[in-house]
Amino acid sequence: CNSPETVLLRNDLVSELTMWLKSSKTNPAITLFLRRGLKKWFKHPRYVWKDASDLCTENTEYNKAFQSQFNIGWFNLLSGFLSQDIVHLQQLHFIAIKSKKTGHTWGATLIKKLWNITHQLWIQRNDVLHNTEAIHALSGIISLKATITLEHTLGPIHLPGVYSSYFHIPLTTLLQKSPSYLKKWFLIIRSAREASSIATTIDEFSTN
Repeated sequence: CNSPETVLLRNDLVSELTMWLKSSKTNPAITLFLRRGLKKWFKHPRYVWKDASDLCTENTEYNKAFQSQFNIGWFNLLSGFLSQDIVHLQQLHFIAIKSKKTGHTWGATLIKKLWNITHQLWIQRNDVLHNTEAIHALSGIISLKATITLEHTLGPIHLPGVYSSYFHIPLTTLLQKSPSYLKKWFLIIRSAREASSIATTIDEFSTN
């Protein structure tokens, strides 16, 4: 979603993350990598960074660490999958500046900060959904079940492993759940799938 409110929130969250990175004595190259990378991904989820892009440096080790995060993906980063090569790079930086901090602790805190970004965007997305006509469409349980059937058939493909448990329940059992349960299931899976930029847009429930 690229509504003005969402774009503003994303920018504020990235700015907040950048302030924390700087205050935590993060390697400036890592700070720049995360700030520019996240901003670009939010605007263009399918963008592919080139070797000579603004995120690359003249340092081979830096580029190797950054490439490892490229391979993991930005959506997965926001889900908590931080490259250990970047954690190691930060550890070396702490050693270089004679800091007693550790890359492990830094990485754990960074993951929490990234989770907060995901959580805040999820809250904002739900607020928008529940205050627009999209929520009224959910009253049509037949259409909702049809859409859930499509999502369940697609399965957890391209989604982080944390979402796989939502597909363990057989479709027939899922469709017998209460309307409130179905709405919650749908919102979680569709939000995750759209965040991964693979959401189908052929039904009335697409929130983009």
